[in-house]
Amino acid sequence: HDRYLNDYYGSSRKEIANVLQFSSGIFALTPKGAAAVYKLSDECNVGVVLLLPESEDVLLHNFDRRSITDVGKRRMLIEKAKEFKLGSAVTNYATVHLSGDFKTDKSRILAAIAPYIL
Repeated sequence: HDRYLNDYYGSSRKEIANVLQFSSGIFALTPKGAAAVYKLSDECNVGVVLLLPESEDVLLHNFDRRSITDVGKRRMLIEKAKEFKLGSAVTNYATVHLSGDFKTDKSRILAAIAPYIL
């Protein structure tokens, strides 16, 4: 469980391990969560995919979609996105740059996770 940019994220390690033991699962994780799940790679097949915006326009579009209109908050979130790192505990991962186009992004994500589900 983790707080990231004042939002709460979390699934217990036990819940995640249970899902990954019996099937494929996809989880959105904070850097702290990614490090914790990455430790499960000895117990089950874990792949980490870092999703990054292709451009600032992708972030601005998402802010509009989520009704984030405050200029100061947008500026802070853009800076945080530029600084986002998984941390040193996660050493093997794929990076996908999101364009904001559903079909393009779906194709990119599926290509990145294919080694883990095929």
